[in-house]
Amino acid sequence: MGSAAVRAAFDELEDRLHEYLDNVELIVRKGSDESRLSLVAVEVPTLLALARALIREHRPDSAGHCASCGHRWRRWWLIREPWPCAVVRTAHQYMTNPDRVLAVCGMPDPTDDD
Repeated sequence: MGSAAVRAAFDELEDRLHEYLDNVELIVRKGSDESRLSLVAVEVPTLLALARALIREHRPDSAGHCASCGHRWRRWWLIREPWPCAVVRTAHQYMTNPDRVLAVCGMPDPTDDD
């Protein structure tokens, strides 16, 4: 990954991201109803913006490769990440059933005519 300073900076960044996610998860699991509502009002828009930004950054380029993921060498060949890359595949895996959000909240599907 590079120098010890780069590794230390990456570790610090990763620790802070995990701390943020751990705090959000703690409030979801153990917080009061009031703290959960506050969390939804403040942090859900942030998390949605993050997901949209990641998906937008990882669009395919004109050659069908991820425009954001780096290149890597395999022996003497330069390999580019094909699209969809791991970021898009992971996001798709978690978000492929948008109706799940409605079901979890006990809301009816707006497309159902029943």
